Amino acid sequence: MITVSAVMLYAQEKNEQPGEQPQKKKALIAYEETRFKSSLVKEMTALLEKASVAVTVVKHSDNGLDKQDPSGYDAVFITNSGVNSKVRPWVMAWLKKHAQQADKILLHTTQRSTWEVKAPVDGVTSASANKKVKEFAAEYVRLLKAKYTSDKPAADDDE
Repeated sequence: MITVSAVMLYAQEKNEQPGEQPQKKKALIAYEETRFKSSLVKEMTALLEKASVAVTVVKHSDNGLDKQDPSGYDAVFITNSGVNSKVRPWVMAWLKKHAQQADKILLHTTQRSTWEVKAPVDGVTSASANKKVKEFAAEYVRLLKAKYTSDKPAADDDE
């Protein structure tokens, strides 16, 4: 009986009381409207919602990101157009303002030429290939989930 109780306590979320449902994970997706990014966001939203994640979608190109506090989310995905081989200045300003939350932010950018993404978060680059939207969405959702899951590989014990 004691072992069962210990296992049940271990499995509960930190803020959860016995008998309560686990809190739903929350994700923020910020994008600027292009055909590719709209398709990507739609596909990612469907995958996340299927996984019982509450998704908030904003257009960062309409100052939607400025109204968001990343501390209210378990993971944040920002998709950016790499104009002149740079991340949008308003995205960079928001990232700088919220640098303490960088571990939960995934930055994606599209590009037409090779350039180094200089940002304090993960940089994932791709061409805007509409044929690969489902593949990209699945990969970015996997990366987002890794931001808030504790399913890290266990260290091998050589003893």
